[in-house]
Amino acid sequence: MAMGVAVVMVIVERARRAARAAVFVVVVWRCMVGFLFFFCLWKEEKGKGGFDLWVC
Repeated sequence: MAMGVAVVMVIVERARRAARAAVFVVVVWRCMVGFLFFFCLWKEEKGKGGFDLWVC
């Protein structure tokens, strides 16, 4: 019985770590995409071309 409980606890702990890592990756990804999008809009507004195609 104790063995089963230990196994379940290990699985839960791993699932928690995986969930935390997934959330972290999603947050970082969204920040990067948001930053690039904002940067592209800012570049468009400035009107200085040449760099836009490389970034977007």
